[in-house]
Amino acid sequence: YTLNFWTENGTSLAVALSQGSTTGTIPVGGRATIQTAGVRDTVSGWAEVVSDQRIGGTAIFRVTDQNQEAAVPLLSNGGYKVHIPFDTSSSVAIGIALVNPSQWAATQVNVQMRDQQGNRLPLTINLLGAFSTTEVSSLTLQPHSHVAFNARPLNATGPVSGVIEFTS
Repeated sequence: YTLNFWTENGTSLAVALSQGSTTGTIPVGGRATIQTAGVRDTVSGWAEVVSDQRIGGTAIFRVTDQNQEAAVPLLSNGGYKVHIPFDTSSSVAIGIALVNPSQWAATQVNVQMRDQQGNRLPLTINLLGAFSTTEVSSLTLQPHSHVAFNARPLNATGPVSGVIEFTS
């Protein structure tokens, strides 16, 4: 495998490691742990695992001094449709990140939010520091780029749970 780190706009990102290597071989049934050295400043970007074989795994993000952690599965086969569950009953934000791994073509991602009963909900996202005041139904990702944002139902008056569907 080879592990590449990229900035949001798809340029190479230098990341210091405290454990593991950005290249290696994992035996069948084995594992590899790769840990960054950690940074004090926020760094936004994405990681790409390249391999001739199927590799599964999980990326874990930690803020140790605040006892926060999030886990993200590696999607080894990509996909044209992804469903992300959400629940707004607590004060936790719905954080989402999308990547366009193509180095040549922009892609449009259609977004649809539904409640537990399958009813469509208008979606708003906070992409540039404030939530949109109108419904967001699609996003365009430039070649080899990454976007991260918070999402919630537009004009929700109480807790809502359901699923957000992304289709490209």
